[in-house]
Amino acid sequence: MNKNNNNLRKNSFKEEELKQYVKNGDLKESDIQIILEYQKLLPVLQQEDGSWIDARTLHKELKVGKVFGAWIAGRIDKYEFIENEDYKVCFPKRESKKGSGGHNTKDYSLTLDMAKELSMVENNKIGRISRKYFIAIDKAFKARRLWNIDRWETLEHYKNYRKIINLSKKELMPTMPDWCKKRGDQGVFMGEANLLNEIIIGMSASDYRFKYCLPKDEPVRNHFNNFELQMVAELEKFDTDLIRLQEMYDYEERRKLLAKKYQSLLDNNNF
Repeated sequence: MNKNNNNLRKNSFKEEELKQYVKNGDLKESDIQIILEYQKLLPVLQQEDGSWIDARTLHKELKVGKVFGAWIAGRIDKYEFIENEDYKVCFPKRESKKGSGGHNTKDYSLTLDMAKELSMVENNKIGRISRKYFIAIDKAFKARRLWNIDRWETLEHYKNYRKIINLSKKELMPTMPDWCKKRGDQGVFMGEANLLNEIIIGMSASDYRFKYCLPKDEPVRNHFNNFELQMVAELEKFDTDLIRLQEMYDYEERRKLLAKKYQSLLDNNNF
């Protein structure tokens, strides 16, 4: 999955994104505020092998009395944390202070589970809040990962969908609505996208942007939930097959068949 794709969710969580996960049942309403507030203090780094947090940042936030090196070494030993499973060690280059001998210091990246446990054993108010934060943001990252997978699948399938539309645009154009014809070749793509949007979300992309105060050029599907994204993928596949049979189905006939397919997916409870 290409993490640089602008259609995928990344970086800090925004309230709108978290509210969607609450609606989906992945988060609780109470999780939102703690994530929005605490992610500034304890940012979590997302990597291919999971979610990690900087141990020095956690040490500072927990207001631990011991110096960092002694604290982390003692916790690792006492609770038998395992390197490369619970934490990772690196030796970043730091500018040495005069007279310090220029020694590099160890940095540690902790899994969220290890960070939760370290917060819990501190047994103070800050530790308890930190632990709640790690529990909440772990759920949020899992929800985001599932959403990104669903969105990525729609983007990948759209490449083939667009190719089929492009090859068939001359045959498709005569039965398209007038507003599509006025936009030329681009109107064909807009018309097919509009078919799916009206069936899945009950409105056009422009109406959706107006309703949710989105920028004019913002892809509305970046704001769909997991279910809606799965419906997009399924109906694009179905519409691709219908377009291949263009001599049999015009624009309005495809609309009816797509709506029937959508209802069938709902009735069969496949999603």
